[in-house]
Formats: sequence, structure tokens, C-alpha cells
Amino acid sequence: MKFEELESAYYSYDRPRDVIVSIASTIDPSDMGPHGKTAVHLAADMVDPEVLRILLDRGFRAGMTDEYGRTPLHLLASQSWEKRRSEMYECTEILLSHKCPPGRRDDQGRCFYHIAAYMHNYPMIEVIGKMKIRCDSTDESTGMNALHMLCEAAQRYDYTYERDPKEFAEKDEMCRQMAEWLVGCGIDPDAETKIGRKAVDFAISNRIKKTSAFLNGDSSDVSGGMSLAQAVMVNDSEAVAALLSSGADPEETLDEENSFQGMTPLMIACKMVAEDSINALLDGGANAAYSRGSDGRTALYYLLRSLQSLVGTGGNDRSSGAYIRMLERILKAQGSPDLPVGDEEGTAMCFVAGNERLGGTSDGKSVRTIAFEKLVSMGADIASRASTGMTPLIRACTVSGMDSENIVSTLLELGADCDARDSVGMSAIMYASSLYHDEGLDLIRLMYDFCEPDLSFRNSEGKDALELAAESDSKGVLTYLMSR
Repeated sequence: MKFEELESAYYSYDRPRDVIVSIASTIDPSDMGPHGKTAVHLAADMVDPEVLRILLDRGFRAGMTDEYGRTPLHLLASQSWEKRRSEMYECTEILLSHKCPPGRRDDQGRCFYHIAAYMHNYPMIEVIGKMKIRCDSTDESTGMNALHMLCEAAQRYDYTYERDPKEFAEKDEMCRQMAEWLVGCGIDPDAETKIGRKAVDFAISNRIKKTSAFLNGDSSDVSGGMSLAQAVMVNDSEAVAALLSSGADPEETLDEENSFQGMTPLMIACKMVAEDSINALLDGGANAAYSRGSDGRTALYYLLRSLQSLVGTGGNDRSSGAYIRMLERILKAQGSPDLPVGDEEGTAMCFVAGNERLGGTSDGKSVRTIAFEKLVSMGADIASRASTGMTPLIRACTVSGMDSENIVSTLLELGADCDARDSVGMSAIMYASSLYHDEGLDLIRLMYDFCEPDLSFRNSEGKDALELAAESDSKGVLTYLMSR
């Protein structure tokens, strides 16, 4: 009954201290609670150094494990410490000095210091660091060491980063100090997880720049030891500007094997919809017209594709207003709206006009429509062609829907040639006739509001618009065209 009495005393409303101490002074070491929990476990769970001393001085073992393989240090590590820092420090010191084994794993394969690192239990890590406790084991379930866990868990400060930069800087400094202690306990800062990530990679992802600077051996808190590409990936415009001013190459392509491989920092920023980084890069001399590799794709290509794949951090602004600002900035910076976005895609106007998979902004606007309207307003060439010979009008007639109808209407109003043909002899009306089950009928009607398309054209297979409509089971299109 003594264990239950001690537990009841701890959890009573007024916590009678003399009762707790009295029970601890008389409880038998063989008294246990549910699941093999001892009084030492309970005292550690309550972060109570006085009772821990009493129990251990009476002969209780500090290293007993419960049915889950947890020592008192495991339970202590998972407790909050902010309002009882000195008590947490003292409890840790007591248990370690009484031979509680630091390398003992619980049933999940964790040593106590893995939990302490993940919980950012600062006073416990401080004791570990000062006592030089060996902490180089990895968590059996994740393959992460305590340093990985410390930096990965900094994602909990995302809200603080946005709300209170000063408090976030304090958290970062706390993480840096804990990282220094853990490295001093034998953890290799260059050790990689099972998926090839180092602690510094987690630190960079979570914007703890003081910590990443320490792990990178860099004294700069502004850049955090990041490369230019890494700074862009977390949209840290301050770090981007600092790195550019110190001589970083804005056109250097990323060698790492990931979704950004071979891309320049500006391309990465565009793909991530990172407006602050886009501005910092352009202000620092990045070339918006630069294209990479054999496909010739530019930063504008990745911006146009960005909301299709939704790559990037949740904090980046994906509203239509922000997207339009970025689009305009890139278009102006590259010098002309008519530069090819890629060797196959042709100009931005050609790429956008018929691309129904460009995604939408956070406020529900179509990127295809936004980009098309911006290109028109900036004087883009409506007669430009892709490598296939397609014009924007032809491209727009390859897909049905309201966006296509608006684009076709605008292009024809601006004087687009409705009889232009691509490299296989297909015109706009022929592509519209090819859409299945009369999906192109509204586009065809719209074309006749502006022009009289030539129905005598035949493609490279010898088929005209009527034959294409028949093949696509577009009876309404057939009837309409025959009536013309």
C-alpha cells in the first residue's frame, strides 16, 4: 500500500509535503506500482529531488526498469522543466551519480538522452554535457542520434518564428548550447540518419541558424553556415542577402540528389514560391534569364509550375496577390516576356495557354489565368510558337473548360491567327474538334464569333476537322461544322 499512498499524496490537491517525505522515509523497496513502477520512478516522474535523495540513501536502486524498460531517467526526461529548472538539473545529477545506467534502452529502443534531446530538456542536457555522459547511441526505431532529434524537434518553434523573433532567437541559442554539449558527449555532428540526413540539415530546415552555424563550424549567425541554396529553401532572405554580399555565386547549381538538383537558387526560390528569397536574389544580381541543362528551363518555368506540385514550406505566401508580384518581378528581371521557359515548352505564353495543370493560389485563383493575363498585359507575343509549332491559340484549344474559352476569346480579340498550323498540320479548330464527346464545341462556337476557320486543312495523316470530330465521337461538333 505504501506505493499507492505515495502516489495519492503526490496527486492530492494540496500536496502535503510532510506526508510525502514521511511515506518516502518508510516505504519498502519491494513496494511497486502498476507495470513495475518503483517509488524512484514516481519521484523522477514528479521531478522531486528531495524524495529521490531519501529513497536512494535508503538503498533503492536508481537503475530499476519498469515493464516498459524505462529507468527513472526515461521518465524524468519526458517531463517539462521550464518552471522547475533547478529541480530537473538536481534530479538528473542525483540519478546519474547513483549509477542509473544512461545507456539502458526502453522497449522502443530509446536511451533517456534521446527523449531529453527530443523534449529539449535543457537542464538534463546540461548535466549530461557537464558529466560527459556518452551519448553516441542511435534510437533503434529511427536510426537518429540525440543530436538529430534535438535539431529535428526544433520544428515545434515554427509558430514562435512567425510570432516572436526575439523569443525564437532565444530558443535557437538554447538549441545551440545543447548541441555543443551533445557533441562534447561523443556524438559525431556529421553522422547521418538512415535517410542520409545530418543534424545540420534538420537545423537548417527548422531555421535555428545559431545551431546550424555551430554544426557547420561557421561563426555567422546571419547565414547560419548555410549555403545559398539552403538559405533559399527555408526562405531566409536575410541569409540570402548576406551570402550574396559575401561573394556567393547566384548561378551555382545544386549538386545534391534531390528535387532541386541542377537548379540555381532563383529556380529553387521560384519552385518554392519563396517571394522574399526571389526578391533578395534578384536584388543581389541573380540572372532571371539563366537556363540550365539540355532542357533550357528557366526560373519562370519553375514559378509557373510551382503551385502544381505545392513544393515548399507552409509559411510561404501562396495568395494570388503574392503570386502576381513574383510573376511580374521575374518577367521584368528576365528582360522580355517572350523568352522560352524551356526548349520544348517555348515561350511562357505558349506554355501557359494550354496547360490546365498549373494549379491554383490559396485564394482559389487559376495560375493559368493569372499568368496568361499578366503576360498579355506585359505585351507577350501571341503569335509565338513552341518547338512543336503550336501557337498559344492552338495550345488553348487542346483542352476544354472556362479557362480555355477565356484565353481563346482574348487571343482572337487581340488578332491571333485562327488558321495557323503546327508541325503536324493541325490548326486550332482541328484540335478543338479532336476533343472527345463534344468537349470542344464551345471553343469552336467561340472561334466563329471572331473568324471563319478554314475547314479544308488536313493534318499529316490526311484528316480534316470533320473526320477528327467523327473519330472523337463529337456529334454536336459534326453537326455544327456541317452547318457552317
